[in-house]
Amino acid sequence: RILGIRDIAMLSGLFQRIAARRLEKRFHTHFERASGPVLHRNAVAIAMMELEDPWVSQVTAEFSAEERPIFVMAYQCFILWVLIRVLQERLQPAEIQELISRVRDAFVTFGSHDSVVFEKIWPYTQQFMPIGLKGGKHSGVVYPLPLIIQAAASAGYPLPQKNLDYRLGVHILTVMKRITETLSPDANPDA
Repeated sequence: RILGIRDIAMLSGLFQRIAARRLEKRFHTHFERASGPVLHRNAVAIAMMELEDPWVSQVTAEFSAEERPIFVMAYQCFILWVLIRVLQERLQPAEIQELISRVRDAFVTFGSHDSVVFEKIWPYTQQFMPIGLKGGKHSGVVYPLPLIIQAAASAGYPLPQKNLDYRLGVHILTVMKRITETLSPDANPDA
C-alpha cells in the first residue's frame, strides 16, 4: 500500500510529538542536574541543549580534530554571552556571576570542554559580541559567526574562515533567537 497525504501527515505529527518529548526529557534532565534558582536552572538546561543540538555535531565535524574543541569552546562562550545579554536586565551583578558559574560548571560536563581555552576566549567574546549586535556597517545585518571565530583567533586559536558557511551563521542566529524567546519574561513569567 502506498501512503497517502493523510498517512504522511499523521506520521509527521507522530514524529514531531516524539521529538518534542525527547527535547522535554533532555531539558528536564539538565534542569534537575542544575542547582540554584529556577531561572538559573532554566539557563543551564537551555545552554546544554544548545550544545547537544545534533546540528552542532554536524558542523563541528567540518573542523579538523585540533580545531573542533576550539570551536566548541568559542561556541560555549557565545552561548554564555547570549544568556547573560538576555538576563542582564533581570539580574543583579552578583546573580549574573552566580549564573556564569553555574553555566560554566555545566559546560565542564560537556565532552570536549577545556577550561583553559574557554578562559582565554571568554574576554574576547565579551568584547566582540556587542559589536555584532550593531550589525554590519553597510547592511545593518546582525551576523555573529565571524566574531565567534575572531574571538578564538584573538585568544591565540585561529580557526579557518572556510567554516564560515552561511548555514552555520543562520543556525547561530536561530540559537540567539531561541534563547532570547525562551528566557524572555513574557515567555517564562515564573522564572
